[in-house]
Amino acid sequence: MLSPERPALALDSSLLYRALRGTALSTDAEAAAEPEPVAACEWSEAVSGKFLRDDVGGQPEASTKTLAAAQAWCCSTVGCGGVTFQQGSYQARHEKEPHACDQNCAAMKSWVKNPAAPPPPPTPPRKLARSAPNG
Repeated sequence: MLSPERPALALDSSLLYRALRGTALSTDAEAAAEPEPVAACEWSEAVSGKFLRDDVGGQPEASTKTLAAAQAWCCSTVGCGGVTFQQGSYQARHEKEPHACDQNCAAMKSWVKNPAAPPPPPTPPRKLARSAPNG
């Protein structure tokens, strides 16, 4: 049964979908409010000649001008896995796995947000002490 509340329900599901993708809409009141502090992110070293897939929607153009601006925006955005520099701009990307580029890759670089720490080296097996026979 259709009711006046039905369009609001559709809008809410759209907002939920965008929030899960990290591209949630904001209201004028939210945009005017002071941003909440965001925990600092860790970043990998630059990975040359590789890119991260899937652009994060909603990235402001001003944040594509410098690496610092793109990383700050990515750090505060749910679903952002890193930044790729390509064709003169820094683009926030969803994926965290760098992929090889086929052509025109010399200037391409990527930085992964909060990269996983490398696993610790394996512990060498311990030698068991032999006990003297009873007798």
